[in-house]
Amino acid sequence: MNDPDVKVEISSTDMQAFVTVGSFRVVASESAPKQMTAHDISSVLKNSGVTYGLDQQAIEAIITETKWDQKILVASGKEPTPGQKARIEYNFDIYSHPHPRELQDGRVDYHDIGLIHCVQKDDVIARKIPATPGIPGMGVRGDNIPATAGEDVQIIAGLNTYFTDTTQSELRASFTGSVTLNKGQIQVENTFIQKGDVCFRSGNIDFPGDVIIRGDIHTGFSVKAAGKVEVSGLIEDATIESAGDVLVKGGFRGSGHGHIYSGGNVFIRFVEQQCVKAEGSVTIADCCIAGTISAKESIHASTGSGTVVGGHLKAGKEIIIQTCGNLQNTLTILELASDQAALGGQIQSSESSIDIHKRLITELKSRMSKLQQQKASSGSADSKLLEEIRRHQDQIFALGRELEQLCKDLQTIQKVLECPGEIRFLKKVFPGTKLIANQVSVITTEIHGKSCFKLVDGEFMDIEAKRFALENEA
Repeated sequence: MNDPDVKVEISSTDMQAFVTVGSFRVVASESAPKQMTAHDISSVLKNSGVTYGLDQQAIEAIITETKWDQKILVASGKEPTPGQKARIEYNFDIYSHPHPRELQDGRVDYHDIGLIHCVQKDDVIARKIPATPGIPGMGVRGDNIPATAGEDVQIIAGLNTYFTDTTQSELRASFTGSVTLNKGQIQVENTFIQKGDVCFRSGNIDFPGDVIIRGDIHTGFSVKAAGKVEVSGLIEDATIESAGDVLVKGGFRGSGHGHIYSGGNVFIRFVEQQCVKAEGSVTIADCCIAGTISAKESIHASTGSGTVVGGHLKAGKEIIIQTCGNLQNTLTILELASDQAALGGQIQSSESSIDIHKRLITELKSRMSKLQQQKASSGSADSKLLEEIRRHQDQIFALGRELEQLCKDLQTIQKVLECPGEIRFLKKVFPGTKLIANQVSVITTEIHGKSCFKLVDGEFMDIEAKRFALENEA
């Protein structure tokens, strides 16, 4: 039925269809004996091309509620659903809002606020969730309406990162370090740089690489590094633990509660009432006042004022300082302390190797003697026999060279145990300076100039002045 009394209008977007039914066409008469029905309206809509989203209740209401001469919405299309935008899931906090760590008992550790985000080699640090294509819609005429696909985004790979495949949807760390997001780029660094102080704003630092502190380290805070540590400012009663070298350009000053431990060497401007321990050597650029310094290798305070007053300095090989002590005769302890356990182990190992070499040489000489007897009794120059004799001679010679070197090494180690290095003063040493080595303890009673003290026959001797200038400690 295509009745001129039923007007159909379709929106420009094809998403809505309206019907207007004239009132004069509904009442039965001789010229229009049949009353219009909802089915008639549906037929008009179908003939007009409206096939999708028909609202049958709205159509029936036109008749039952006598909605004549009104523009009624009778069909609605389905809007397309846009695709979701691609997104990146980061396996670290990209907002870098440090916050205190809550402990198991409910207390809050304000020294540990999570400033550094560490990752291990080959860890997934970012993953892209792809965009979706969206869901198409449909107009009231039954035509598909395409959906807008979600916008794509890309992971931007920075320093020391790599993608696992060509889709570039998964980014991993090339090595262990600190992961950061800078202007959209993800990078992993093996050096962490703290641009200010280590304090409540930064929290403690624990990093699997090198650490550079551009400011000071405040009391109560700690810096741990699997690499080197460099501090531009001062260190208070704080702690540094480094597997590598430690460089402190400012100094180390406090009330005796600060500690520096280095798996390598320590280079520091000055130390006041603090503790420094190094597996290598400690170099003090200026002075050490009442400090506790321990180094398996050497301790040097030979530049700047090079002054050491008070405290306890202990080194495995040598201590070299400019001036030690003061006019007040402040007790200052300088100790040469080689690693007795390690040296004892080396001696035991050397003696065992020497015994083995001697036994092998004896056995080879015995075999060679029998071969030579065999050669003499046979009266002929058998080539195989001669080759065997030459081989034994070569082995004896090589073992003899090795034995000679082992004996020299053993003598060196034994000498270190007997005379564990030297303590050298480049300018002056005051009374009250106590020297210790191999359980020998003596104390200076007068001012000495440039001097070098070494343990000779169980006594400290100034080997430059060729005199025993110390008195045994009472």
